[in-house]
Amino acid sequence: MRNHVLILLASCCACPALSQELPAGARLPLQHWSVPFLEHLARTGAIVDPTPLMRPWRVADIATALERADTTRLGRADRGTRRQILNALQARSSERGIIGGGDVGVVVSTHQRRPEFSLRHTGSDRVSPEVSGLFGFWFGPALLILQVRYDEDLEDDPDWAGVLGQAEVGTDWGYGAYRSKYLDIELGNLSRNWGPPGFPGLLVSDWPLSYDHLFVELGPSRLHLNMLVTQLDDVPDRNGELSRRFFLAHRLEARVTSWLDLALWQGTILSGPNRNLEIWYLNPFQPTYFARNKQGQQGGVNFMFGGEGQMRVGRVHLTGGAFFDDFDVQLGEPPALGFTGTATTPIGGTSLWLGYTLVSNLAYRTNDPAEKALVALDPDRGRFGTGLARNFADYDQVSAKLTLVPLPGVIMAPEVTFLRQGEGDQRLPYPSRAEFDTTRTIFVGVVERTLRAALVSTIRLPLGITASLDVAMHRVANLQHQIGASETSFVGTGVLRWGFWSGGSLD
Repeated sequence: MRNHVLILLASCCACPALSQELPAGARLPLQHWSVPFLEHLARTGAIVDPTPLMRPWRVADIATALERADTTRLGRADRGTRRQILNALQARSSERGIIGGGDVGVVVSTHQRRPEFSLRHTGSDRVSPEVSGLFGFWFGPALLILQVRYDEDLEDDPDWAGVLGQAEVGTDWGYGAYRSKYLDIELGNLSRNWGPPGFPGLLVSDWPLSYDHLFVELGPSRLHLNMLVTQLDDVPDRNGELSRRFFLAHRLEARVTSWLDLALWQGTILSGPNRNLEIWYLNPFQPTYFARNKQGQQGGVNFMFGGEGQMRVGRVHLTGGAFFDDFDVQLGEPPALGFTGTATTPIGGTSLWLGYTLVSNLAYRTNDPAEKALVALDPDRGRFGTGLARNFADYDQVSAKLTLVPLPGVIMAPEVTFLRQGEGDQRLPYPSRAEFDTTRTIFVGVVERTLRAALVSTIRLPLGITASLDVAMHRVANLQHQIGASETSFVGTGVLRWGFWSGGSLD
């Protein structure tokens, strides 16, 4: 057995260009090495984004987009990078196949939070190994895929909460899928993000670690309906009774014209002692608001709604999204809402990304703790939950990023970000009716201000080696909401990984 493993590893190192990293029917993980390059190619207009308002992509869809790329817009470095990604993702034509592999790496960081959320760094320095293994099997329209990861610092990650003592090993993503022309069904766990790329989504995002759920997509690419259903952890409600909780999301997306995409969605959190997942809330063709009133269930139902859009004007792409909670205007309840907007355009051989987002003080918060949009509440460990969409409220952020590919497989992105964070938090109790008039919509208390100047880079090396770097200087005023307190600090994360893959047809 040991000899077989050695032969497998040697073959992967010898022929990296022939090694397909994922099955064609799989989703491309948001942390995959190719994602920064693909986002850059989409912003320059070299490839047509298959799903401009949703992530992750399907491997087959993004591989097709690369094959059809407008290479006249690409420089030598971009063309070389495109070939590298195609070698890794280009789908095999076999009806049945198997694939296996994994990553071995090391992470060096000044903080505990994941690199993609390093704007709010926390925790101490770390140097830790990472090991992951992947197995995939596809047959006709069906797919099974599993990746298991070992991470010594997972238990200390502020965005993770789970069973104490079992934190070092986790399932990054593992799911089964059935795909046909007009129907996709996925059951398992993998991270998703709905909304303008570049920010965590306002309803579904990759801020929480992946959780088990059912995902269904029905319809053609120009007009389709999405549904996500999951069961959340049980928590006590406002009466102290243990409540069973469910989260549902329905989304309708349409490509109205060749230059306009629109999406509308609704999110629902159901809660209550001995609560069941009622069929009328599963129905994607009936808004939760009407179903709730029809069934006379005013309690135990938290309804959220919003939408996103993308418009292409020449070589400029404008995207936006909005989120609204079901606040009562007649009672004078402060609005609970969020917005996101981005603009991207190519500049020579680079791409410019500008973004703004805002989340109000009471967003994702309700007067019943069981209805909050939180997952993984664990009072025994002092953890009070991670947001299903955003892990912070009462803030706004503006960012600018310039992305360039100076060499094949090398991407660099200088970034400037300004963040204003109030003292509001979705984990805090909801204000009483008497407090509505004095509750601010945004920027409660002393506002902490963070100015970030950063350089984010990914380098794809031969033999399946990837190096990524996120280095920044953070200037924080009113540190920890103390007037006059300030700090200037270096924040950085470096990751080095080696990936090995092998597989073949079973036809």
